[in-house]
Amino acid sequence: MNIIAKWKEAREALRKYYSLTPVDIAKNHGLAIEYTPDLPVRVDGFLFRHQTPRFIAVNSGLHSVDQSFAICREVSRVRQERRLNSMVLNSAKRWKLLDEATAEVKKRICELDLEHRALMMLGFWGKPSEYFVYHKRNPSKIFRTESIKLITDFLFFLLRFRKFCHQFG
Repeated sequence: MNIIAKWKEAREALRKYYSLTPVDIAKNHGLAIEYTPDLPVRVDGFLFRHQTPRFIAVNSGLHSVDQSFAICREVSRVRQERRLNSMVLNSAKRWKLLDEATAEVKKRICELDLEHRALMMLGFWGKPSEYFVYHKRNPSKIFRTESIKLITDFLFFLLRFRKFCHQFG
């Protein structure tokens, strides 16, 4: 096989990989998507865990961007439960610190990590405009998105410092 044929093959593989949608990513994780009109307006979607083939229930009455974000959030929840690394929880040390943290700190870090994972997934795998439309619909989250990494880095610093101080106390 010559180099041009290999290049074309690699380009086609990348095109398939980057043309996935949040629904495709959910299916790759073994999650089905069910659009239900019965959910209250304040509930955009949730992960249904009680059946063997788990699924994500999504409120069909919401804007498509909110539906995509709900799917991304629930796929991110599954990835977090499986302890797959993210930009926030990116090493074995951080997972260990998280396990040793108090319930309140652990909950806070997991919530921030979940939101960051979902927004990154929406940015990478959503339609090109969905990430920007999501921020336009939720302007208060623009700066929050950028500050999540800083907040969690600070929380992990405090956990490491606390652990260090307990060695001497």
